[in-house]
Amino acid sequence: FTPEEVTATVLGQLRASAEAALRETITGAVLAYPSHFNEAQRQGLRDAARQAGLTLYQCVSEPAAAQLAYDAALTHAALAGTDVNRLLIDLGGNSLRVHAYAVRGGLYTRLASQQANGLGGRALDRALAAHLQREFERRHRIDLSDRPRSIAKLVLACEATRRSLGMRQSAPCSVESIADGMDLNVNVHRAVFESAVAPIVQQCMAVIDAVLAEAGWTATADEENAKVRTSGPDEVLLLGGASRLPVFQSRLRARFTRPETRIRTEVEPDEAVALGCAVQAGLIAECPELCPVSVSAASDPIVDALQEDLSPAAVPHLAHAVGVLDANQVFHVVLPAGTPLPTKR
Repeated sequence: FTPEEVTATVLGQLRASAEAALRETITGAVLAYPSHFNEAQRQGLRDAARQAGLTLYQCVSEPAAAQLAYDAALTHAALAGTDVNRLLIDLGGNSLRVHAYAVRGGLYTRLASQQANGLGGRALDRALAAHLQREFERRHRIDLSDRPRSIAKLVLACEATRRSLGMRQSAPCSVESIADGMDLNVNVHRAVFESAVAPIVQQCMAVIDAVLAEAGWTATADEENAKVRTSGPDEVLLLGGASRLPVFQSRLRARFTRPETRIRTEVEPDEAVALGCAVQAGLIAECPELCPVSVSAASDPIVDALQEDLSPAAVPHLAHAVGVLDANQVFHVVLPAGTPLPTKR
């Protein structure tokens, strides 16, 4: 099967589930794609929608869809006229994606972005599994390194344990017949889990710091002069199920000390992209004349409000940083270079 055929099958199942829940016929959809997709991959998504019998009203990037979901959680008064800097942190199953966006007048402009494959929920599971493997080998003198099936069973059990530790202080981890007929039954405390995954979390923070540096932002307040407002994210949006982990969120709160920065968690992180697509679909349903037929990202009249890859030539921006000199002749950046215009601080 081709990727388009597999995707079409998945879309068909989703369509059937939606029709059963709504008791209505579904004819169209708004779909999201990962930000690293190229035009050929986006075209494959459009082809899959057509094979599934769906009219594709719009393709939006996952970061744009997630921001729509978080915007929908705000009241109209809070949203109106709001210009913000946003940092999107998507900690999924197999990768970490971090994006820096400037939102100006409803236009989402991406300032920086990085993706780290191998960081995510699976890496956390493997880190916990490695810790439990060492403990099992120490207690029972049985080497599991040459038993791939036992390791696979242990990693799978650690996934369930990790999910439980997001809500509890301790959780069981059980593997039946892990080696030579012996079972593994342990109770994992959150502190033990956090110690085991600390190197993975630190790698995630390094990626976040790299995106902040690329965007010209800082996560901390000016310790010497608290009255000087530093340039950084006003909002941190969390995406991906692994971002629910208390250890990850606590590290973020410790990292972002600017008083203007708010870490938003009111939207379910693994539902944000789907919710954003639903919000956009609702807007299109209210104004069907804007999207009468299936459209591509290049021809959709609504997509301008969701464009995340506009070049500096397309959006007015600052060529140089703007700031102030203090009494010690230290320059404090207020508006970093590349800030889309108009803006305010």
